[in-house]
Amino acid sequence: MSGGGAPGAPSGHPGPSTTLGMTLSIYPIVAPLILTPLSFWLWRGDPIGWLVPILWAYIVPGIGTNLLKMWECDTRLRLGRFRPHHGFVFGSATSMIGWAVHQFAHTAMVSAITMAVVLGAINFAYDVKALQSGILRVYNQPWSEGRSAFEIALDYAPWFFGGFGAVYGYGIVAGDFTVTLLASLALPTAGYIVQSILRHGHTGMGARASRPQSSAVPAGDSSASETLADCGRDARAPEVLNWTILIAALIATSACLWAVCHGYWWLAIAFAFINNVPFALMHEAVHGVAADTKRNYAFGFLASAMFPTSFSLQRVAHLGHHSRNRTDSDLYDYYLPTESRLIRNVWLYAGNLLGLYWFCIPLSNALYILATPLYRSKTFIERIAPKLGFGPHVRDIAQLPPMKVWIEIAAAFAYQLGLWRLLDLNWQGWLFAHWLFALHWSALQYVDHAWSERDVLRGAWNLRVFAPIRWLALNYHHHRAHHEHPGVPWTQLPQYVERDDAQPSFWQIYISLWRHGVQPAPPMGAPAERALFAPAD
Repeated sequence: MSGGGAPGAPSGHPGPSTTLGMTLSIYPIVAPLILTPLSFWLWRGDPIGWLVPILWAYIVPGIGTNLLKMWECDTRLRLGRFRPHHGFVFGSATSMIGWAVHQFAHTAMVSAITMAVVLGAINFAYDVKALQSGILRVYNQPWSEGRSAFEIALDYAPWFFGGFGAVYGYGIVAGDFTVTLLASLALPTAGYIVQSILRHGHTGMGARASRPQSSAVPAGDSSASETLADCGRDARAPEVLNWTILIAALIATSACLWAVCHGYWWLAIAFAFINNVPFALMHEAVHGVAADTKRNYAFGFLASAMFPTSFSLQRVAHLGHHSRNRTDSDLYDYYLPTESRLIRNVWLYAGNLLGLYWFCIPLSNALYILATPLYRSKTFIERIAPKLGFGPHVRDIAQLPPMKVWIEIAAAFAYQLGLWRLLDLNWQGWLFAHWLFALHWSALQYVDHAWSERDVLRGAWNLRVFAPIRWLALNYHHHRAHHEHPGVPWTQLPQYVERDDAQPSFWQIYISLWRHGVQPAPPMGAPAERALFAPAD
């Protein structure tokens, strides 16, 4: 689905530029010449593994470009609105991926899940870059509203590429060519149409006729963006999309847990990243993902059960973090003169870097549900919790209606126990998968703040990270943008990120925490300590 930029392209679509444009223009020509015969040889002509993706990549794009005019490839050699070798560009690479997956995914379900995730992520990332460089043009609803390349691709790529991957992966093992081909054509398309009707009020099966001036607030427009944040959750928050992602995450995380507990231990790595989706959606609910408070509570309640925790507890704790960010009561990278450096390092290394921070959440929930009076007692609030580093959070949580929190925690634990029984999980696989997730989640919670300026609003980073990982976190790595504009939904956060060379990477901060440990706290208002992770000029 890529090509070369052409004169007379619609406004808003720059032609291919620099190395990226050259690479995306050369790849569709060179790659099929190498991968097509190689993949044919690997599959020994198996029509499902080798031919299905080639046929799919001719039929679906052919209809989408030449009949429905939903998108356009602009190349020197054209078959209507797309390139004549398009099926071999997608099909050859996809059949190679399918062959690699098939070597270790010997059950239809594991193959389907793996192919859906891999093909969805790779093609999503490819299309975003192709849209950004201008060699691919997609005329869907987000395009007509002037949205970013990320949002344009998000509207269709997970459904078509992830959906095809699921059917293709299942069919490789199941072994029925006709059923696999027909299902791969029908099911992803049906999913896309349904979500488009729910989100946009139309099927999405045609080009949007007009493209009005974007109403998005550009990065740096502080007056407009502050107004947006002050008004609470943006009315354009993608509520239906979030529900769709939550349901998909429920299925994907459950499937990963089952796979890890039944011998496919390597899928624990996938779980470590996919399980961040329910947390990110719970985070959205904390800030009001839905205009209707009852729907927002229902959404947050379910997402919290998947984490697992109480939604009310999480909401109070997180909003407290926003109000106390980088103050003396909300520091992990620094220690105060009254604190022990050794103890603070124990919390940094064991808590944030080795995953204990996440395990503290279900454990503290268990303490609340088993001994609510103790959790709410003056001794625990004023003496024990502060020594554990959770003083302000516990004080706020103790003000919540205990029965409501108790019910939410009970429901979260019941959900987890239900999964355990339904999926026949074992403690070894469950613990391994959740420990890898804990390593990821616990580190992220403070890598996006460490060494940043001591300012309540600006004390965070917009971290550079591999794009598919950021997408799975729903742009959580754009953390400074979120703290400055908490009312902006995750789909619009990239518009509030100032792109510059000073934007640190996740790994820069992460490695510096291991290297330096906690440091003496500078005064409130101090600038960022860039010397701790960036080389001197």
